[in-house]
Amino acid sequence: MQDKAKKDSTELTNLSHIIASSNPDNIDYKEHFVDISELKNSKTAKDKSSNFSLATETDTSHSKETYSRASSNETKEIASKEASEENNSLEDFYLPEEDIYFNAKISSIDASSFPDSIVINAIVTNNKGYFVSGLAKENYKDYWTSLIDSCKGVAHRIDNFKIEEIKALTSPNFSICYVLDHSPSMGEKRTVILQQATIYSTTKVKENDYLSAVKFTSRPTIEVHPTQSKSLFKEQFKINGMASKKYGSGTDILLALDSALSVLKNVPDDYRRIIILLTDGFSSMFNYKKTIGALRKEKVQVFPIFLYTDTKEISSLDKFSMGYTIRDLEKIAKDTEGRLFYIQKISDFSKVFQYIYKLLTNYYRITYKPQPCNDLHDIKLKLDLNEINENFTLIGQYDKSTFNDFAETGSITLVDIEFEYDKATISPSSRDLIDDIASQLKRNTNIKVKICGHTDNLGSDKYNIKLSLERAKAVRNELIKLGVDENRLEVEGYGKSKPIAPNDTEENRKKNRRTEFIIID
Repeated sequence: MQDKAKKDSTELTNLSHIIASSNPDNIDYKEHFVDISELKNSKTAKDKSSNFSLATETDTSHSKETYSRASSNETKEIASKEASEENNSLEDFYLPEEDIYFNAKISSIDASSFPDSIVINAIVTNNKGYFVSGLAKENYKDYWTSLIDSCKGVAHRIDNFKIEEIKALTSPNFSICYVLDHSPSMGEKRTVILQQATIYSTTKVKENDYLSAVKFTSRPTIEVHPTQSKSLFKEQFKINGMASKKYGSGTDILLALDSALSVLKNVPDDYRRIIILLTDGFSSMFNYKKTIGALRKEKVQVFPIFLYTDTKEISSLDKFSMGYTIRDLEKIAKDTEGRLFYIQKISDFSKVFQYIYKLLTNYYRITYKPQPCNDLHDIKLKLDLNEINENFTLIGQYDKSTFNDFAETGSITLVDIEFEYDKATISPSSRDLIDDIASQLKRNTNIKVKICGHTDNLGSDKYNIKLSLERAKAVRNELIKLGVDENRLEVEGYGKSKPIAPNDTEENRKKNRRTEFIIID
């Protein structure tokens, strides 16, 4: 117990010195990067004299893990070395495995403008974590040799794509909200260290960035509303530890994220919205779809940082709880295009923050027009660094399915399913469409839908209601045959009671003869 108290006291003293000696108004914006031309025929040897205490870092962004060396393990490590104002480059807390000298990956995919365009953000770093520059010049296709966008098993080669190199000084501005666990399990001294590390980390962002903060237990407390003034943030953000447990008990991550989103919405739309979430405990995931769906809609990226305890020092029950926490945080990160990190020392929070910020401000932006396919897309982007005899395959996914886990309840989708004249028999030409719907529903098992049949105004009300219901049932039966659980499918026939166009021409009557899918859960 005394050793732990001494360790906490040392961390607190060291970090206090760093914060006291830093000048928020005189930030070093030096970019840490190396040009590809400097790397020809050389692989910088690692500094084997460094004695780092290692903690793992997991990538759970929407893109998959993409370290291309076939002989290498696809793992990375963050070194938990104490923060230092003088040594704030990535090498201080990011150290690849011994045989991995370079690293390339897709960090995020923006499909909001589909089918007009897809935007990929990709990062390339050397063994020190420095951004590798110079891969977007006129000869960029000598490096980025292939881009494949596949959907429903069909690979589409993208020959025309645009690539830009984004560096810190030219990167977009950010609105960053710190969401910090203040539950009793955090402890008084660790909480103070976290609060001071938060203040220190703000000195590393650009002048135009917005900063805000939410502290949470079972209830969130908005402590700092968005501000571009670091001095105002420092003034409003309280370094008060647990404050005699004024923040309450328990842990509700989703409620805290809801609160953070309400804060981030107060910032101009052209700012990229980022949540830095730190927690050490398990939280209910009730209302997950609602909360994460709202974050996705607003393009908010969440970067969870899990403060963990050595599994040798905790009970089996705590290990079980930790497993659930990691699983949930991984899912939050994946579903919001973020990444999950682990730390054992709370003072490492500021260093991990700096690493995240460098990932967000140094990257390559690749833009292209995809194939118009409303389903799950797989991306394969090949990068050849001939100067150093390295090649990478960067892999990612984006989902343009009509039915996905974050489709809003009540949303209506019109599906152009054709039937034989005056019958409830599905036309052969619509079979592929039914197959696509079944595939999407089987992949997104949390969705329940109502299949609604509609007709034009020809015929009696009674006849049209019967025909529309029978057609809805025919679609339902076909989906069940293809493996969709019948309990997820409801049907209703509306006949001619809900036209979407005047029944004055054959073209308009065809619009009214339709099948709708309404998400009901």
